[in-house]
Amino acid sequence: MFNYKLFCLEGGVIGFIAVTALVVNGNSDFFDAFYGGAVQSLRSPGLNTVVELITYIGNWQAITVICLLLLAFAKTRKTYGIPVTVVAILSHVLNRIAKMLIERPRPDAANMLIEQGGFSYPSGHTATAIAVFILLAYLVCKNMDNKKKAALCAVLLSALGILISLSRIYLGVHYASDVLGGFFVGLASFGAVGMYFYPYKKEKEKWRAKMRAKEQAKIDALEDVEVEVVDREDMLEDLQAQYDEDKKS
Repeated sequence: MFNYKLFCLEGGVIGFIAVTALVVNGNSDFFDAFYGGAVQSLRSPGLNTVVELITYIGNWQAITVICLLLLAFAKTRKTYGIPVTVVAILSHVLNRIAKMLIERPRPDAANMLIEQGGFSYPSGHTATAIAVFILLAYLVCKNMDNKKKAALCAVLLSALGILISLSRIYLGVHYASDVLGGFFVGLASFGAVGMYFYPYKKEKEKWRAKMRAKEQAKIDALEDVEVEVVDREDMLEDLQAQYDEDKKS
């Protein structure tokens, strides 16, 4: 069983270090200009409104409401509320620390479609959105019985996190490298919280138990078939014996 949470944690840390090195050394200009220009070339009055609505889902107010709602109900408090709240706080704290250490200025305000202050790197909206919505996607897949609906919900939640991230570039309040750095912060936060609440050893043992149960079910099904075949053979033998007796008489 692949330990994907450890992979996310390690990949997030390594990715963040790599992007940060490029930003600090001033080597991200081409990346920012290319991808920033590509995303902002899609701007239109109608799409601007939609993207603003999407980006507001990543605001701390909206994330706080989501956490409070999940914590408010007993059915979702332990399963969703606590881990999602922890990952939201962790990603926010890590993002604030990085911003204060790097102190990267925001892009030109003349190109912004909404007002935004503070430092630019990494993107806080991206870090929190990726951490929260990827964790929600994971929890939905883990807890929903209907796996098809769970997969659909997971795709939609993950897509929402990505759309919130891209909205920051579209609106001109972040460089593309800010969003990439925020993505790795969110990914690492998800990995850390996932490993804490759902240890790999326990999940591996549950997975093995599930596989053993499936194998046992197959064996039981085969045994049932064999018993049925034997019963049919016995029945045929009895019928044949009865036929032979009737024929003699």
